[in-house]
Amino acid sequence: MKIDRSPSSVTVVHSSPSIKTAALIKLKEKSQNQAVSLLMLGMTQDRTEIRSLCCSGLGVHQSKTSWNILQIIVSSDEDATVRAEALNSIIQYSLIYGWNVIRQCFVKDSSQLVRCTILSMLLKQRQIPVRWLIDLSTLAIADNNNKVRLYATEIFGRLSKECTSQSRQAREILILLQDDIDYQVATSAINSLCN
Repeated sequence: MKIDRSPSSVTVVHSSPSIKTAALIKLKEKSQNQAVSLLMLGMTQDRTEIRSLCCSGLGVHQSKTSWNILQIIVSSDEDATVRAEALNSIIQYSLIYGWNVIRQCFVKDSSQLVRCTILSMLLKQRQIPVRWLIDLSTLAIADNNNKVRLYATEIFGRLSKECTSQSRQAREILILLQDDIDYQVATSAINSLCN
């Protein structure tokens, strides 16, 4: 795709962060191709906030090009905030279509922010296949990070109440999590079992 060098694109690379942000917000007025082109240009910026905002924009301006860019970002951007925002856009774009990318990121990216973003977004998805929730939550309870384990505990708590086919397995895991070294994880497991 050809990069747009119009006055709008110059604004995206302006030195002032507030001017860049305002320019990115105005992308709603642009055509799909123009917007994606400007967002690609924004991804070359140094500031995390701008790249993160561009990831969000790529999720709004959905196209094959934006999808491909988001897949590259989640595996290559040096900043976890940007990777997490790209994953958020992928999940909003299509959880089903993006599942392999999402799972691969969870396995390969050890960032607490990235893993918690994935688990948090999955908690909000009511149509997600149960086996996917169990898959990632099982990986998450083995994580060294307490917050990641806490999200997994919340997912198992939801499964124990809402999914009759997996309720027993979820409750068995929650029983084990009552003894977690982190009090928040243990408390969440106990609360899920008592309610």
